Amino acid sequence: MSYYKNETKHAIDVAERIKSAKTDLFNRAVEFSKLLNAEPVMVYSGTRTTFHGVKFPNGEFYLNAGLWTVPDRKLNNLCRPRKKVPATLKIESIKLHELWSKKPNEDVRADEIYAAIGLDYMAMCMSGGGRMFTTTTGIYIQSNQKPSDGSGTVEILGSEFEAAKSMMEKREDA
Repeated sequence: MSYYKNETKHAIDVAERIKSAKTDLFNRAVEFSKLLNAEPVMVYSGTRTTFHGVKFPNGEFYLNAGLWTVPDRKLNNLCRPRKKVPATLKIESIKLHELWSKKPNEDVRADEIYAAIGLDYMAMCMSGGGRMFTTTTGIYIQSNQKPSDGSGTVEILGSEFEAAKSMMEKREDA
């Protein structure tokens, strides 16, 4: 794999805009989940972030356990309102679905960052994947795919990539 860095204002602005949108979505998901005495379950892919559902860490379901799907252990104990409930829970189910309709529904797409740094996301995945992180001064990439010319992305040494990653992790731990 090769290492790259992009320090263009455009790419950094795109990365910051996406990061801000993800933070905003997460914060709204937390606030919504609090209404249900739950925690949000977010799903992250290479190009998309979504609020997928909630989990009940203390095992106490909002209103009634029969209103919720069985916690999915593969997805961080994800629960969602059931579509079909026993007749005895119909009124609570209607109330829950009214509340659920107010959850954050949008997703945050990160496709634009790949274009900004001169990479094709699918081609990157097909060529063995990669890693990427952003600092205040640039976007660092590890990939088998070579960025397109004119993107402002330049090849760097692996040691520069690892040093930037180490500094970023230290700031996050502080």
